[in-house]
Amino acid sequence: MPSCTTCRSAPTSMTTKEEQKMAVQKLQWQPTESAELRDEVLQKVRFAAERLKDADPNANPNTFLGSGAAGLCLLFGQLDRLFPEAGWDLVGHQQLVTIQQRLQTQGAPNLSLWSGLGGILLAVKALSRDGQRYQTMIGSLLRSLVGSLREQLPDKRAGIANDLVMIDYDTIGGMAGVGRVLLAFADREEVQAALADVLHYLIELCGEKEAHGMLVPAWHIHCHNHYRDDEKESFPKGSFNLGLSHGISGPMALMSLALLQGIEVPGQREAIRRTADFVQGFQVTHDGEPLWPGRVSFDNWREGVAPTVGVRDSWCYGAPGIGRAVWLAGAALGDDSLQEAGAAAYRGIAKREDSKHSMDAPTICHGWGGLMHLVQRMQADTGQPELAVCRDDLARLVLSTFSEAHPFGFDDSKPVTDPGLLEGAAGVALTLLSLVTDEAPDWDAVLMIS
Repeated sequence: MPSCTTCRSAPTSMTTKEEQKMAVQKLQWQPTESAELRDEVLQKVRFAAERLKDADPNANPNTFLGSGAAGLCLLFGQLDRLFPEAGWDLVGHQQLVTIQQRLQTQGAPNLSLWSGLGGILLAVKALSRDGQRYQTMIGSLLRSLVGSLREQLPDKRAGIANDLVMIDYDTIGGMAGVGRVLLAFADREEVQAALADVLHYLIELCGEKEAHGMLVPAWHIHCHNHYRDDEKESFPKGSFNLGLSHGISGPMALMSLALLQGIEVPGQREAIRRTADFVQGFQVTHDGEPLWPGRVSFDNWREGVAPTVGVRDSWCYGAPGIGRAVWLAGAALGDDSLQEAGAAAYRGIAKREDSKHSMDAPTICHGWGGLMHLVQRMQADTGQPELAVCRDDLARLVLSTFSEAHPFGFDDSKPVTDPGLLEGAAGVALTLLSLVTDEAPDWDAVLMIS
């Protein structure tokens, strides 16, 4: 067990307060009240799941969470949870066999949540029937993750000053995502020190460094470390990314989720506060409702002026993801004003028609499915009645893209041929299933929203 300088309390035995909180969360989760919508969801999800079950595994060599077999495991695990006698656990097992074979021959390219070893761990967990199965596999994968993390973190820390790139720290490819994986296994003693190390890294990231003759937040990305040429032209002095997928909202959400789970290291609260203040400092309004930019340039930061923001109500960037992270920060810190800021963002989403028309896909990353699920999650936590109406409207948009002529049932501007989670059919099906379950799902931990 780590000392008090790394983790304030061990999550191995749940406190009465935590048990009560989980019970409240389960009671709060409210599926749709529309019997017609429930029937349509189940019919179309079954169709998509059967197509995904029968898909040739060799047609998609990707093993990982974003667009591969690991994402399918989350779907089959949730189906097994809802319909335990239907054999979905066996379907999921075949995916795990494929994953294991590919790991043995190809290995994992990195530790990340969405394209590496971390996501595979959550895939196995999803099929474990609450820890009753696959414990040997989970233990082996965890040892590999923790060992590699120990080797890599010193270089990650050293790179903050000048060589920082988004996938060093973000939800998709970086330490925030790896931290979320570790948090899911925080009851294991061998994981606790590694989780504390990740939290310390993120706290350092939320400190300061020098850039252009000034002290700036340490998560500033220098111009030469932007990936695309147009980004380098738009941000000649670098930028600060606010998004939940690639920006500082991911680390802020992870540190907040850890704190809500009773896990704290020195400086964690202060780091949450600094990042929340930064994000809130660049909030703008659209017809009186809160929005945030995806990025803030160095000059905007120096002048304290928010850039022009258009409506993009997606998980990856925009009010849904950032608003959820702000709400989590408020919950962790006991700050009602931050929680209200997050809740207000969702009232704005429910109010404006632009939310529905700023996207044209049923998928998670930047589509109606992801928005629908975030609205559902916030409705469960805040009880705002307008969010239930908004959620059902978004569900109908997702379902409207369905056709049996499409490979996996759903489409956007073209049929969804990706079987995976982030921009694929498994993700669409999972978001829809959340409308018909009486208990809060746990798969959405991969979105850094729970």
